[in-house]
Amino acid sequence: MANLLIQNNNMATLAANQVTQNWGGSSMSGPVVVPLLNDLAFQAQGRGAQSLTVIPGQGSRLSGVRGSIDLLILTGAAGTARTVCFLTDSLTAPTKYLAVKIDASNRPRVVFTNNAGTIIGAVTPSYAAIEANQNVTIRFTWDSTAPVEAASARQASLRVNRELVPAANWATNPVAVWNSFQPTHIMLGGSLSDADFNGSILALQASNLVVV
Repeated sequence: MANLLIQNNNMATLAANQVTQNWGGSSMSGPVVVPLLNDLAFQAQGRGAQSLTVIPGQGSRLSGVRGSIDLLILTGAAGTARTVCFLTDSLTAPTKYLAVKIDASNRPRVVFTNNAGTIIGAVTPSYAAIEANQNVTIRFTWDSTAPVEAASARQASLRVNRELVPAANWATNPVAVWNSFQPTHIMLGGSLSDADFNGSILALQASNLVVV
């Protein structure tokens, strides 16, 4: 059975080659329709910081032990490394994070830490550059307790436009158990030791399941 679909109206600035619709006199791009991530715990679009706490005192929606982040983005101009989004337990001093980024050629990559702030997984892309104004899907999964990819024993995976990035792109290869942290916030579009994202985050979904 196919997954249900979610759709969000996209109020982002239109690119020259985008199809527009008229909604009560206001032009905007068409609705974004993406497959629903299994066991969806959080969804968002646009930019800015958001709390992952459902009700104060009842904890975060995401455990941090394992999970998946699914993104649909519209790329901006290339030339600068940028952060697309990151999970953290501190917005003022984020030393612990699970981050999705792009390099200077608009190629998605990830970098993430354990509960001590030590980087235990990172991708350095070598695949083809991505132009501006392109829709790109990103799926980042991790499990601090067990392999995500049985053949490689790697405890994380990264798919770009539904294809796994080359194995050699894992500059820091997460093949051992690590101590996770529980994220309390997510930042969309804000920088993490590089530059703010200059494209559009059309849809973001997060789950506590590993969905490769």
